[in-house]
Amino acid sequence: MESPSVSIVVVGTGRMSREYVRTLRHAGFAGEQIKVRSSHKDRARVFAEECGIACWQEGIVAPLAIIAVAPDKTPDAVRRQVADGARHVLVEKPGALSSAALRQLDNDLKSSGAIAYLALNRRFYPSVMEARRLLESDGGVINCHVEFTDLEAHVKALISEGFWATDNFQRWGLINSVHPLDLAFFLAGAPVALSSYRSGSLAWHSAGSEFCGSGRTASGALFSYTASFGGAGRWRVELTSRRRRLLFCPLEELRQQGKDGFSLDLMSVATDPANIKPGLAGLIDAFLHASGPGIEHPSLVRLEDGASLLEQVESIFGYA
Repeated sequence: MESPSVSIVVVGTGRMSREYVRTLRHAGFAGEQIKVRSSHKDRARVFAEECGIACWQEGIVAPLAIIAVAPDKTPDAVRRQVADGARHVLVEKPGALSSAALRQLDNDLKSSGAIAYLALNRRFYPSVMEARRLLESDGGVINCHVEFTDLEAHVKALISEGFWATDNFQRWGLINSVHPLDLAFFLAGAPVALSSYRSGSLAWHSAGSEFCGSGRTASGALFSYTASFGGAGRWRVELTSRRRRLLFCPLEELRQQGKDGFSLDLMSVATDPANIKPGLAGLIDAFLHASGPGIEHPSLVRLEDGASLLEQVESIFGYA
């Protein structure tokens, strides 16, 4: 892809903002084309100096924006950037703390003429691209299992360092567990029938600590899921077709089992660029194509579809 000729604003100065700046530089953006904006002006200046980019100035219009702030702050940050001239926006997931809030944001943006996408970088893993190709050639998924356990110690560490306001963690399913769930539904189809069960409670996640359920997707595949926020586990997605079983564990890797044997073999897939967060290079490339030539990648998620995804996750977690 040719070097971009437009400017882009990254809103936020946290870890993901740094990842986005690194990826934008890899995509060909010069330092002066990348602006950083934050509600904390001093943080923005320090961040800009450390990353070798420009600091946002009021009155500058940038047609592209990436929003990477706390989930509870995201909708207002998106609206402000669109009001300041952004026409294409990449919004760090989940975009809002409820499907209703994300749907309202989508409606607001449609009235302004801006287009926004939910940043789900794992859809752009080389392992996922290869799995999608194989499953399509096999006739689709017939069975799927997903585990979305997150480590409680990791979450508690974020809470202790004051990473976000406490209310954000009460919606952890939308903020983080959405990744393996979205990957499963992206490849197997969205749920059309769901039976879900929850038990337990944690101080930081009162909706539950243990989760399991099953259902059927729009493509006819059966699926099941399990997670234990209070126990051990990790992210895991298994998909079965008429020809093979595919396993993501970790999600960056793809393993295959043929239907006539038991061996589970690691497959060779393309690799992401060095020093770039997996999936981000593909996501940014797709975003730039959609905002430039207007070619939307099938893995890009508009906010309307993102709201539907959040509704599915809310059903699994029992969020009101």
